[in-house]
Amino acid sequence: MEYRFNKEEHLHELMVNGEWKALTGVTSLIDKTVAKPALVPWAAGETVNYIREHCERINKLSVDQEYLVRESDLEEAKIAHRKIKEKAGTWGTRLHTAIESFAKDGKWCEDKELQAPFHDFVEWFQKDKVEVQESEKHVWSKDKFIGGIVDLVVKIDGKIFLADIKTAKGIYPTNFIQMGAYQLCLEEMDGLKVEGHIVINLPKKGGIKVKTSYATEENKKAFLNILELYRTLENLKVICE
Repeated sequence: MEYRFNKEEHLHELMVNGEWKALTGVTSLIDKTVAKPALVPWAAGETVNYIREHCERINKLSVDQEYLVRESDLEEAKIAHRKIKEKAGTWGTRLHTAIESFAKDGKWCEDKELQAPFHDFVEWFQKDKVEVQESEKHVWSKDKFIGGIVDLVVKIDGKIFLADIKTAKGIYPTNFIQMGAYQLCLEEMDGLKVEGHIVINLPKKGGIKVKTSYATEENKKAFLNILELYRTLENLKVICE
């Protein structure tokens, strides 16, 4: 089966009947289907923070903090959370690249901004005697028509685990469901037997969290439920247009 990753459009593609067809990205479909209630107050908070930091106070001697807010300020405040997310995404990509280099070649990270989380990862890696089987592995399923990239396939105590690096503030249930999708792909691709799913949370300021789920069948089933809902919603959108 012919597969390729379209870097320009960040698409996983399969050759079907002589044509390249875009697979549905695992991360994208989960994000579009499963609500993240915490993002709403966070985005609102960043809007307020922008106004506090960038808008002029009307009377600096007043106890009440009143700000002179122009229309242009409101437009910038409205997208402040998006810019912060994009900046965090760039930082996370750099960390993923550093960890990939270490996992593949043992290359040490020299980026000063990444030292705390990178050292946390290496300490966990060495302490648990992790053996890397694959790093940044592209996976796909023709049956489910999905694709994605699993950060790490590792062996610990002779057992195979899928591991995902997360740089957000915490670990969330959907992180494990995402790996359930990757396991479905790997089982279809080469029959890989996976014992569990590991999420490695590496915040910017350090303080690693590592959680493992052995409920692989449940995680796969949860993803399949989300996939069915996603496909149904997409079909209904066509009708509603």
